[in-house]
Amino acid sequence: VLATGAAVADGLARARAIAAELPVIAGPVTLRPRFNAAAGPAGPLPSADDDGPDVDERQHGPLAAVYLAAAFPRLASASAVTLYRSIGRRGVIRADGTPAPAAHVIAAMTQLSGATVRRIAAPDTVTGLAVQTRAGLFLLATNLTPAGTPLELTGARATEAAVLGGGEIEPDRIVLPGHSVAAIRAVRT
Repeated sequence: VLATGAAVADGLARARAIAAELPVIAGPVTLRPRFNAAAGPAGPLPSADDDGPDVDERQHGPLAAVYLAAAFPRLASASAVTLYRSIGRRGVIRADGTPAPAAHVIAAMTQLSGATVRRIAAPDTVTGLAVQTRAGLFLLATNLTPAGTPLELTGARATEAAVLGGGEIEPDRIVLPGHSVAAIRAVRT
């Protein structure tokens, strides 16, 4: 699942080439396909409030958040993106109202609407982006491997950081645990 980021970028590039000046909308972004459009007659699609029998139980775990954060730098070129569902077993908010880890990534990303997103230089095992906002520099880094990975901040110093899955946080260095996401507010140095 975490290796599909390149396919997302390729799909958006192809859509942009076909669409020319038209907006390109990506989605729905999910861990599992909603249905197989090439499978022939399968009967009616489930209603909007029907989670169906093929719900991916990883939806409410850290994998959905890591996948989304890893795909986001590649999705940023889309005009709009539809992510998961809002509530329920296919959503980012559980039926009891508690947010799943992916909800925290979505909350961080929505604050970046309209900003110029840049990919950051990072080891192959990490995807990341940087955005200059009115409040300062925002970095989102994702460790795609099961092993811990150090991330050195060059030209910036962290003022606030939250790591989904824990981690060591210092002003100029963050150790990302395996399969984790870090949201970092920073200032340029």
